Amino acid sequence: MRYLRFVVILGALLLTACGGGKEDAATTACTNEINSKLKDQNYRIEPSELRASAKAEDDAIMHLSGTVVFDPGLPREYKQQVDCRVRFVSGQDLPNVISLNFTWE
Repeated sequence: MRYLRFVVILGALLLTACGGGKEDAATTACTNEINSKLKDQNYRIEPSELRASAKAEDDAIMHLSGTVVFDPGLPREYKQQVDCRVRFVSGQDLPNVISLNFTWE
């Protein structure tokens, strides 16, 4: 379980290191927030899926979405959609997460 969390964080950091840009910063902020909310659970999320979904709602707000797989590979595996909105603030490396919602699929 800790290994999985490490892989998710590492993936987000690699995305940030490779390309930069608002999409990468938003992906890192959302991934960090998801990790903090689900810290004691067994789950998988692909940072690349979050980044690919990134859409600017205006100059400061970006929306990202992806699928969280809980208990991956187990008979009780289930999925939820996650929607994350971030707000970019001048002078901050990462945007603020202003909304994080999990929706049953």
